[in-house]
Order: sequence, then structure tokens, then C-alpha cells
Amino acid sequence: MEAHKHRALLHFLKRCGKSVELFVDALAEVENDLKDSYTLLHSVPKEVTDIFLQMMILDGCFMLEIMRTAAHVLDDYAPNDPIFSDHGRVHVVPFIKRDMLMLENQYACS
Repeated sequence: MEAHKHRALLHFLKRCGKSVELFVDALAEVENDLKDSYTLLHSVPKEVTDIFLQMMILDGCFMLEIMRTAAHVLDDYAPNDPIFSDHGRVHVVPFIKRDMLMLENQYACS
């Protein structure tokens, strides 16, 4: 799934014409708010926080791309893409959406 997430991130960045650093910097501005939502992140080294922020961007962009499939906006993916194609939208995305709704996969809220 990680390869699909990275592909989704690349498509997202290409479409919006922004660099991933812009999003990392924007998240860094609310880093403390994010860490306050996760008890285990309060006293971690900066490297772990950086990985956390990167994961938030990767997963967030993947979720946005999944939501785009509901609008049938798949024009910048290959027709045979395993997730972001008509086939993926019908046969794979429903399982991904179900997994996204599972309680243990939810991001913490403060």
C-alpha cells in the first residue's frame, strides 16, 4: 500500500504544482497541536517528529486522492492503475474506505 500512497502523493503534488516541503513547513507550524493529540509523541526526538509529519502528509494526500475517486476524477492516472482507475474505484476503493473508517485507523482528535 505504501507504493500506492507515494504514487498518490506524486500525482497530488504534480497537480497542485507545489513542493512537498511547502506542506511539511505548513504542518511544522502546527506540530505542537498535532503532538498534543498523540500522547506518545510528547517526548520524542526531532527525527521521529519529522517522520510523523511526513506520514501525515503521505496519508492525507492518499485520502484526498481516494475521495477524488468518488467524483470519478481519475484523468491523471493510468487506465490500468490498481487503485485510481475505474476498476480500482469499483473493486478496491470500497475496501480502502472501509479500512479508513475503522476506529483503530482514525487520527486522534484533541
